[in-house]
Amino acid sequence: MAMAPPDLAALLKPLRLSALTNLSGHLGLPRSGTKATLTAGLLSLATLPPVAAGAPILSIDMGIRNLATCILSTSTSTSSPAIRIHAWQRHSLPLDDTLSLPAYAAEAHRIVPALLAQHDGVRTALVEHQRWRTHGGAGVLQWTIRVNTFEAMLHAVLASPTHSLSAVECVESLAVAKTWGLSGRGVRAADVKREKVRVLATLLRRGEVEVGEEEGMRGLAERVQGGVMTVRGGEKLDDLADCALQGVTWIKWMRRRRRFVEEGVMPVEVLEGRDEWELAAVERARVRQEEEAEDAEVEVEEVEDVVEVVVEKRRRRPGRRKLRETEDAEVVEVVVEEKRRRGRPRKLRETEEVEGDAALV
Repeated sequence: MAMAPPDLAALLKPLRLSALTNLSGHLGLPRSGTKATLTAGLLSLATLPPVAAGAPILSIDMGIRNLATCILSTSTSTSSPAIRIHAWQRHSLPLDDTLSLPAYAAEAHRIVPALLAQHDGVRTALVEHQRWRTHGGAGVLQWTIRVNTFEAMLHAVLASPTHSLSAVECVESLAVAKTWGLSGRGVRAADVKREKVRVLATLLRRGEVEVGEEEGMRGLAERVQGGVMTVRGGEKLDDLADCALQGVTWIKWMRRRRRFVEEGVMPVEVLEGRDEWELAAVERARVRQEEEAEDAEVEVEEVEDVVEVVVEKRRRRPGRRKLRETEDAEVVEVVVEEKRRRGRPRKLRETEEVEGDAALV
């Protein structure tokens, strides 16, 4: 016997503004507004059409020289809920030296059918929403005008009945960053981009995100896991990671929305009035410390193995006993210094290495 849907209005009524704010962010909705505004946004989720499991999704990270796109889908198997990436590309559009609206419109009409043709059945498109101003500045940069103009053109073409899409949605990059604990006071944009690559690499290693068998997909996933920001030919992995993580985050929001609408599920951190992104940041920091500790152990073991080989080779050399003992003592001193150096904070080690290189020059 099917359970009756929960009374969402009754569930939301006793919640304070802070809890409604956190719940809205948890479900990918705007976090600002009055209690009535946030409640109305949450109640509107009950009228949204459900997203079919396995339906491909087109995700677009905005840019002119670095427009990144990927097509993702969710698994229909409950035993393997992994998200699969089928197509993953970076595009450099021929719009660098023009503000011609006809040129922008023509390019939008060219690229949208090409993207949708990469995989059958795409019914949802996600477009990164660009801000007009950066860091609260009064002026608007010309490059921002270009990117935002093309963003509007993409929305117009994607919403055309010709492509039969059921949904075309704006996705705020800040909301994506907060979902993974990548935003806060004092956090630089460059650090956020680097951490997005790291988050996606972790999801790939854990098997929560998979890549398809299409050409070049495996190699691209390996480079992301390697954490390289830019590869040969100027292909920026942070843009590719942005569009993939945007799609993964949206799927995560959809799953949460379904549980909220169908079962009335609200996470504990919302009921306690805690920001979810802060908890995600704590979890990310813990995972990162574990990974760094594992890497340090592997590095020390590799150094020790090399030293053992060197010591053994030197023992076999013909020559005076005193010379061999001196050489062995020098090797042991190198090992001790290496272990002491690896026990220092990373910033201090990097500073010493830079000073050492400068001294050699």
